Amino acid sequence: MRVMARIEAKVLLVSMMLLLGGCSSMNDDKVAAAQSNVNGENGADVEYYDDTDPRDPIEDFNRPIFDFNWKVLDAYILKPVATGYGNYVPAPVRTGLLNVVLNLEEPVNLINDILQFKIKDAGVTTGRFLINSTIGILGIFDVAGKLGLDRKEEDFAQTLGVWGVDQGAYLMLPGAGPTTVKDLTGDLVDTAAFGFNMLSWPQSLLKLTIKTLDTRVDLMSQEQLLNDAIDPYLFTKELYLQRQEYKQYDGDVPESDDPFEGIDEDELDEEDDEEDL
Repeated sequence: MRVMARIEAKVLLVSMMLLLGGCSSMNDDKVAAAQSNVNGENGADVEYYDDTDPRDPIEDFNRPIFDFNWKVLDAYILKPVATGYGNYVPAPVRTGLLNVVLNLEEPVNLINDILQFKIKDAGVTTGRFLINSTIGILGIFDVAGKLGLDRKEEDFAQTLGVWGVDQGAYLMLPGAGPTTVKDLTGDLVDTAAFGFNMLSWPQSLLKLTIKTLDTRVDLMSQEQLLNDAIDPYLFTKELYLQRQEYKQYDGDVPESDDPFEGIDEDELDEEDDEEDL
């Protein structure tokens, strides 16, 4: 049950953040190109599938699950509950509850810091857990953060990445949202193998619910970005994979990982003109 609770958090914590965040960063040329793929040259609506994406070999299976998660589970369950949570639970109470949940995750952060040889971060994580669990009253108050000890979020999926393991196939799980083979494996190991989550299943469920609702409340104002997306599934996939890469490199993604690096746009335009001739 604790394993499933960890996995199910992704639809509410990662999926929603990725579904709603970053869509507005596309420039006009990219939007126009994407629109032409979705609507066709003559404006007739056609269904878009990125069949050439090797990261998503089971897209035909993933897309219906995405629709179910977003159009059913979120629309009829998560969003209404999150709306009530945001309207009737005071913000300081929500913050305290979330702090407790994040404090319970510090031991997993610590073990992954060590496995990734981030000794300095391991020291910070240890200090955070000890300070917030005592002076912070079981983590209700983030005293360590105010002292300059910022949270170092690490998981076993990132550890696998440090060890050279690729992401693997992109997956969309019912009630759990986007993941990859590597991320799913990391979730299972973090929860089961490390043995730090000693909560009973009702406690795990409460922990999951608090973190889920808090994230959904924060993202309520950005919901329209997803509704306006040309292809919500494609946006979700790209944003998820980009964020995982961002986490893998702790925000310092190598420029060499840019798939468009070294491409001369003028040369591409000239090639297009030649093809038109």
